[in-house]
Amino acid sequence: MVGADEHRDVDERIHRARMELADSSMGFRKLLALEDAARHARDSGLTDALDEVRRTQQKIGREELPMDTIGTPVPLPAGYLEAASAAIDAADSMERALHFIATTPPTMSELFQSGH
Repeated sequence: MVGADEHRDVDERIHRARMELADSSMGFRKLLALEDAARHARDSGLTDALDEVRRTQQKIGREELPMDTIGTPVPLPAGYLEAASAAIDAADSMERALHFIATTPPTMSELFQSGH
């Protein structure tokens, strides 16, 4: 029969293995490995190990998690920006100006008619 000490020892070895995996990983894979380590530490009652994981996660900088930006150009019909600027200038409050912009997008038919 496995005793509590032996069970804790196994949990600690699993934690160390998960942390080694995180240390050998980069980027998003590292972040996922750390989340797995945190979950295991939490579920196993390894409070100090959980604190260690959280400290390690907090040290990850943006440069270690590069993100690719995917742009989708949206062509606007000719004159749309000028008309929107005029409506904004005529609005009696910033709230109405923002509401106009948000609720008056060019329609798909306008986009296709403008040749885009």
